[in-house]
Amino acid sequence: MPSNPIDILVADLREIVAAHDDPRAILQKAAPLAGRLKDDKGLGKAGIL
Repeated sequence: MPSNPIDILVADLREIVAAHDDPRAILQKAAPLAGRLKDDKGLGKAGIL
């Protein structure tokens, strides 16, 4: 099981891509994940975002 936010994001994106063929559906499902990653305070402190 992924433990850091980037690994979790990648795992979630892989699930979304596997479940959908339509690029619009993929983007619609992926957009909230980007917001979640952006709001992760630990990544900002680590200098990643």
